[in-house]
Amino acid sequence: MKPEIKLYYIIPAIFLVILVVVVLLLPKNKSETPGVVIPTQGPLPTRVQLDNKTVPSRAPTLIPHPKIGTGASDEQNISKEETDLATQKRELRKKTPLTQSSFTMTFDFSTDQFIVVLNAPKNTNQTVFNEWLKKNYPGIPLDRFSFK
Repeated sequence: MKPEIKLYYIIPAIFLVILVVVVLLLPKNKSETPGVVIPTQGPLPTRVQLDNKTVPSRAPTLIPHPKIGTGASDEQNISKEETDLATQKRELRKKTPLTQSSFTMTFDFSTDQFIVVLNAPKNTNQTVFNEWLKKNYPGIPLDRFSFK
C-alpha cells in the first residue's frame, strides 16, 4: 500500500513555507517610538520624552488665515436706544410680579411681553399706567406690553 501524495496538497504547502520564510527574513524597520506618530511639519525642532527616551520631533506651526476670523468684532455697534431698552426691560422684569393700585404686571417669557391687568376703571388706569411707564421706564415702548 502506497499512499498517494496528491499534487494539489504539495504546491500550496511549498508556497506557504516560502511565504513564511520571506516574511521572517525581511528586515524590519525598527522605530524608537513604535505606535507614536510624531509630527514632522513646522519650523521649530523640539525634543519629546517617550518611554524614558528622548527623540527629536518637530511641532507643527499653525498659521491663521488672514481673511478668516472668529466673527467677533472689537467694536460694539449697539445703539443707545437698544441698550436702554434691554437694561430697562431687565430691571422691570426683576420687579415682576408688580402690583400697583391701578394695575398688576407679570412677564410672559414665551411671548417676551409684559402682561398688564388694569383695574377698573380701565380708561383712567390706562392713563395712570402710561404716565408711570413714561416716568420710570421711558425706553420700553408700549408694544412690549399686553393689556387685559
